[in-house]
Amino acid sequence: MLRTKIVFFFLLCLTLISCSYIPAVNKEPVFTNFKPESKEYRNKLAEIIRSNPDDLTYVFEKYQYINGFDFLEIKVYGDDIAATALVLVEQKGTSVDGIIEKKGVSYNGAELYGLELDVIDTPKGATFVYKDLDFIID
Repeated sequence: MLRTKIVFFFLLCLTLISCSYIPAVNKEPVFTNFKPESKEYRNKLAEIIRSNPDDLTYVFEKYQYINGFDFLEIKVYGDDIAATALVLVEQKGTSVDGIIEKKGVSYNGAELYGLELDVIDTPKGATFVYKDLDFIID
């Protein structure tokens, strides 16, 4: 009986550690004062992605099909920031085809390791476009 409880506790701890990413407290006021679709929010996130892309963690949240285009909603975590990016996927035959084909089902919370984005400045704020991905850690 005691052995079963110990094994259960160990498995519970292992599950919690492996399945959850606990982001740092968001200390960037733009991300708390503006919505992800706002110009201010997207431009600040673009600035952070451009300055330090390798020190960020990208986690898939959900798939969206908007006006005939495929988008991935991605959480971006870094030192003292947690933000949301809506990433346009323009090309087929990429590492995210599986996510798009399944409309994101079963990928929620997966880390997008080595995600590369093109950040395009527009009058309405930065636009994030999928470029490449090393692999998905689910």
